Amino acid sequence: MLSPGSTLGRYVVEDLLGTGGMGSVYRARLVGPQGFDKEVALKVLLESESDHWRASLAQEARLSARLRHRNIVDVYEFAEVNGMVMIAMELVDGLSLTKALKVGGIPPLTLALEIAMQACAGLSAAHGASEGGQSAAIIHRDIKPGNIMLAVDGTVKVVDFGIATRVSAGGGEVEQDIQGTLTYMSPEQVQTSSIDGRSDLFSLGAVLFAMVSGESLFSGHYNALTLGSKVGPFIQQRIDASGLRTQAPSLVPILERTLSVSPGDRYTAEELEDDLDDLLASLPRGPRLRRWVRDLVRTGAQTTDSFLLDTPTQNLSEMTEYIPDAAEEETTSSLPFSGLPVQTQERLPGQS
Repeated sequence: MLSPGSTLGRYVVEDLLGTGGMGSVYRARLVGPQGFDKEVALKVLLESESDHWRASLAQEARLSARLRHRNIVDVYEFAEVNGMVMIAMELVDGLSLTKALKVGGIPPLTLALEIAMQACAGLSAAHGASEGGQSAAIIHRDIKPGNIMLAVDGTVKVVDFGIATRVSAGGGEVEQDIQGTLTYMSPEQVQTSSIDGRSDLFSLGAVLFAMVSGESLFSGHYNALTLGSKVGPFIQQRIDASGLRTQAPSLVPILERTLSVSPGDRYTAEELEDDLDDLLASLPRGPRLRRWVRDLVRTGAQTTDSFLLDTPTQNLSEMTEYIPDAAEEETTSSLPFSGLPVQTQERLPGQS
């Protein structure tokens, strides 16, 4: 454990932000000559971590460093100092979407659309990445509320490219093993089949569904892996039972296309961003995202979140993440959809 005031390479540690299964995260400063000073987050692996995790962290740094977009967290440096492997990255002043939903409940529809739209813009940049003048798309593979950060200035950041993969020019799709968070993974991702950027869009659609309904698309034993060929009807049933057809009817076709079982029927990131933007423009102006996030932070929500601490890959049995208050399989009252009546969570199929 590094103590305040200690140095790690070019960085001076200020305080510990948190610890997790793979290491620790510190608030630190990059101090240079003539008063140069920059605040950063240092993600430091435990010295005992295996070569696999070291390689995963290096992969995260390598791919993230190629991306420059306001909706993707910046990575500044990857280094090994005194036997410790670390990433220096942008320190986001805010909280994760997971924590925002836990503290603030279901956001107003306009804010949910804005969050999804900004995340979509970040994914569009990753999917459109190039190297040496040729296409080299980066597929995130772990889009979920915990990997979407909300900054107090109203900026949304996609974070943690720890299990991301690259599709080289002419590759089209990439073969992959099962890695990610099962309750947000696309049908093709859980089947270890070839994937492309549209897999990330399915995951983002599951995040959007959670934001507007207060319920996880998948939960418990129900996910794209266990449902198999029944996943399509299951998703349709979840949308129908959510109440969105009466509460937000214009959003339903967007969700249905985003959550299509067949990748060929889904949006690209750019197309989804455009449709979300059009829908947002058609709605009465809602509260500002930055005010909503600031209010949540003022209520005592900690600004350090688990995205920096998650292990880069997960065993299949560990691949679960639930929206707080929405993972309960018993019938419960969910938080009210902004300006609309309180919804009652539906039981999942097979429950008495």
